Amino acid sequence: MERLGYSSEIQHMLYRFSNYELDAQRCELRCAGQQVAIEPKVFEVLIYLLQHRDRVVTKEELLEQCWSGTFVSEAALTRCLAKVRKSVQPEPTESPVIKTIYGRGYSFV
Repeated sequence: MERLGYSSEIQHMLYRFSNYELDAQRCELRCAGQQVAIEPKVFEVLIYLLQHRDRVVTKEELLEQCWSGTFVSEAALTRCLAKVRKSVQPEPTESPVIKTIYGRGYSFV
């Protein structure tokens, strides 16, 4: 994965992985240059996992960081993660991008 950063008044981060490019400032996800429709919360979870790709992120941490101050069930988190996976891995035969580490959490690989 390639991470590009350059300074301006607002830091502009681009994350590249596989055929994807995620523009954090513009809230855009592209695959092979084509914009991918993605819900805001799904985008937020994807960015959080990308930013913390060097470690396992627990369910509790995702709930706290992405749904701060809001009660959300684990089922809602599970549905959101399924949408993240579908957005960045549309074919089940492709290598996983989000890995579940059972009993611990999730990792961007």
